[in-house]
Amino acid sequence: RSVSRQHAHIEWDADSGSFLIFADEGGIPPNNKMKVRTPEGALIKMQAIEVGHRLQAGDQIILGDMAVLEFTYSEDD
Repeated sequence: RSVSRQHAHIEWDADSGSFLIFADEGGIPPNNKMKVRTPEGALIKMQAIEVGHRLQAGDQIILGDMAVLEFTYSEDD
């Protein structure tokens, strides 16, 4: 099992002032290799490469079966 750069990518959205995560071809169904768990515990399965999820501090990005990354963000003063 492995995680590659084909699972997901993160983009800055200047209009909303936030980061969005998008599933790439390797992270969408049928295997659903890319998910986001919110700090409240909701599990969001990324279903399409065109629809992003707005990341919030504390979101856990789950890539494959084993890699879990926690998103944090701080603005420089």
